[in-house]
Amino acid sequence: MKKRPIPLTTNDIQEFLTKHIPHRLRLMYTYVKINKDSPEVLKGLQSFDIQNNNISHSVNTCCIEISFISTRVLLDFLGLGVQKNVLVENYAYFKDDDIKVIDLGGQFVNLKDMQSNEKKILKEMYLTANKATAHLTHGNIFGGDYTLFESKANIDFICHLLNKHLYEKLGLPFPKLFD
Repeated sequence: MKKRPIPLTTNDIQEFLTKHIPHRLRLMYTYVKINKDSPEVLKGLQSFDIQNNNISHSVNTCCIEISFISTRVLLDFLGLGVQKNVLVENYAYFKDDDIKVIDLGGQFVNLKDMQSNEKKILKEMYLTANKATAHLTHGNIFGGDYTLFESKANIDFICHLLNKHLYEKLGLPFPKLFD
């Protein structure tokens, strides 16, 4: 397992725990919390066309896309990835400035501790983020599989993993995401 060439300072770790990770969590939850069918969103939007779609559709699309990417970022952070269409433990750093859960005092996720249906959901969420948003690819659903991200249970499961492998290890409460 490769480690960061330069360890993080205590201040760096605090900033990730209190700002960067909660920010990504909020982004991941955005589609579940505020989606196109939410009365709060629809009330605040004027209905006008943007290339034959109204603004609520555009806001909805932005919410799901950022949820895709935030999910992928957090799964990478926890040491998970997909190789040859299989969810794998991937502890590699892609760049020297990447941050992984162990850099903040947590531990990587061990796939042996997960049920097969949990692994399948995480694999599909990762692939959706990879193929539908992070890269332009041929032969994939445009916009990805929204249903995976509409499920609060799926998003909550990622938060559970983050809490178990980071915040609980540090003896810290899970961050409050919304008022």
